[in-house]
Parts: sequence; C-alpha cells; structure tokens
Amino acid sequence: MRVLQINVDDLGYGGVFSLVFNMQQHMIPEVVFDYCAVERFQNTENIKRIEELGGNVYCIAYEGNKILRQAIHFYRLKRFLDKNKYPVVHIHSDVSFKLLEFSFAAKLAGVKNIIIHSHSAGIEGKHRKTKYIMHQLCKRLLKYTAGHYYACSREAANWMYCGDLKVMILKNGVDTNLYKLDKKKRDEIRDKLKLSDKFIVGNVGRFAYSKNHKRLLYIFKEILAMNSNSVLLLIGNGDLMEETVKIAHALNIFDSIVFYGNTTSVYDMLQALDVFVMPSRFEGLGIAAIEAQSVGIPVICSDGVPKAAIVNENAIRISLNCSDEYWAREILKLGEYGICGNTRIKETGYDINSVCRELKAFYLHIGTKNDINFKY
Repeated sequence: MRVLQINVDDLGYGGVFSLVFNMQQHMIPEVVFDYCAVERFQNTENIKRIEELGGNVYCIAYEGNKILRQAIHFYRLKRFLDKNKYPVVHIHSDVSFKLLEFSFAAKLAGVKNIIIHSHSAGIEGKHRKTKYIMHQLCKRLLKYTAGHYYACSREAANWMYCGDLKVMILKNGVDTNLYKLDKKKRDEIRDKLKLSDKFIVGNVGRFAYSKNHKRLLYIFKEILAMNSNSVLLLIGNGDLMEETVKIAHALNIFDSIVFYGNTTSVYDMLQALDVFVMPSRFEGLGIAAIEAQSVGIPVICSDGVPKAAIVNENAIRISLNCSDEYWAREILKLGEYGICGNTRIKETGYDINSVCRELKAFYLHIGTKNDINFKY
C-alpha cells in the first residue's frame, strides 16, 4: 500500500523529514511512502534514498507571491490527487491553516482517509501575530476536512486541535540501533573535529525562532566564563544562521563555536557531545533531545520542551526564566554526571520499531492494498 506524505521536505534536514524517512525504512514492503513537497528538496541524495526504498518525490512548490502561493499549492495538490488515487494521505504541519488547506484539497479530490498530524506547539517565522490569529480560526474547521488526528505530544495536540476531537498521540520514534553509545566513534568524531580535550556543549536543530539559538549563545558565554576549555557545537542550518553568527561575533565567542551545518549522520555527531542543550521557546516534542538521550549523553531542556521528552536520569528541564548563569552552572554540573549507560528509550515507547508497528497497522486498517499508476 502506498501512503502520500504531504508537506514533508528536507529543508534543514528537519525533524519531520527525519522522522518520516526513518519510518519509511521500517515499514517497507507492506507500506511505501511517496512525498508531496511544498518546498523543493535541497539535497538530491535524499530523493535518491527515498527512491531506493520504492518511494517517489513530487513537488508542488511555487516561489512567487506568498499570498498567491497558497492558492497554487491548493490547486496543484488537488489536481495531483484527482489523478492519483491514494488510499491514505498523511499531512504534516505546525499550524492549522496549512493542515486545513491541504486536507480540504484532499477531501475535494475524494481521498477517503485523511490523516493530519501536529508537530509543534507554537508559531515559527515572521508575522507571528497574524499567523496566530489564522491558526486559532482555522483549527476550528479541521474536524470538517480530516478524519484522523495525530500529534507528537499532548502539548502539540492542545495547540492544534479543539477539545471535541479524538487525537492519537504518536511518539517520534528513534532508531536505537543507530542512536546508541559508541565510545570508539566518540573518540573518532572528537579527533576529527580537533576537540578531543574540550568540554563540548551541543545542539541539533534548524536556526529558527523556536530553537532560541540567541539565548543559547548567551548561556554559552557564561559557560566559557566558568570553563574556558568549552566549545559549542551547533548542528543544523536555517534562516537565522547568519544572524546567529553575527551575535556570536558581538559576544566575542565566535572562535569557541563550531557551526557544523547539516548532516545526515546526526547519530555520529551526538557521540562527540558532553552535554546536549535545548533552550527552545517551544517544541512539539523535541526529537533531537530524545535522540541525544538514546545515545546516553546528558540533556538539559527548557520548559518549552514537553515533559514527555525527558526520559533518562541524566536529563532535566529548566525554566527559560532562569538566568543565563544558572543555566551555565546546571550544564556544567550535568556534564560531571556523565553518560547514562541505561537509557529508557524503549521502555518509554520511543523505539522506532514499536512506533512504526502502531502506525503501519493503522494505515493497513484504514487503507487498501491496491497499488496505483501515477500521472503527474
């Protein structure tokens, strides 16, 4: 059976793409994913990886006027679904107006099984006040355009859906065979980065409003004042990266920061860290924090990260209202705790295999096994 994953692309190699691609690897051959991307894929290698698993990538991107863009996305998606009859479509977003737009197009195209999936608990990007108003208005209409409602956490569900909907919480699964402690790999990565003798504080995430990199830099400045042998390793890319680099220069800490960029081997890079720090303003769940805990490294998150993301004994949450100095002291203290050899990823339901079994069974239950011929 083929399932169309809508609004999934590899921009910044974000958490949603990583999650969906990982699930695809664990569902074949019974369920195969196709991707309908609203933005163009950045890395053609990711398209090849999808195709090697039997999937296809279709793009309905329009790069002109932003207001006109929404109408064109709607038209192109409906036209595509009119021609290609998928038994199930699964739509992903962090705001209700995108879920509404795409689910309405799917409904008009006659798709019988429409799943919508909330992956966040707040507004990203520019014009957040306007987007917030649109989000609050559109979330009331979702019950008319979709039939099945998913979220990655209770916080993400409360953000996206009105109280009268039955929402299923699907945990963001981690491949524990990849995300596990490898001391040899840890030494290799630290040597490769020429940081073998450093105290490495790290973060994985898009350079975006929600991830709060600016606050992380101020916290790291305090860490440096307490431990001059520290380095900040930032993995990811995004719209706010240039601004973050400027702030690093202004704080005179740039030389102690590694802007690593994107990687498809996050599981290797996490091995190098002494502490993973996530001072996010908000998260749907915080999959990177789960991945770090799967490796066993200490994790410190803000209270903008759901409590459900804290599973290991060497992982804690701290309020964003606490001072940068307090954060720095807690990070250094957690670094002394060291790596946790007994991770609780599987027993708390975050193992990718159990997550995929649950979702695959649901796909097969509501869908059919008839294959389709594609026209585009």
